[in-house]
Amino acid sequence: MTELRPETPASASVQPVKQQPARVSLGLATGGELGRATVSRPRQMVVTSGLARVFLVGAVAGVLLLGDLLEAALLGFYGGEAVALLYLAAEELRSEATRGGKLRGRRRLS
Repeated sequence: MTELRPETPASASVQPVKQQPARVSLGLATGGELGRATVSRPRQMVVTSGLARVFLVGAVAGVLLLGDLLEAALLGFYGGEAVALLYLAAEELRSEATRGGKLRGRRRLS
């Protein structure tokens, strides 16, 4: 038996989709965006180190405030955070759908 294959014209070629480079961290993403916005290097360093300090203070405060909670209360806290994250993701998808599927510089695959 012969295998049936769909015929494709010789001029048809598959174009690879250019992907954005992965953002490694909030600091690198912020530095990159500030660099595109022509912010001076010292100001970039101040903003990035400020974000790192806010993250560190938040982590320490979270350990101090939530470290002694009972397991049930901690699970409730994490559940609320998961609901908030799901809401943000759903809101982004909704706003993308109302814009016609154009998501910040990404091409649709259709």
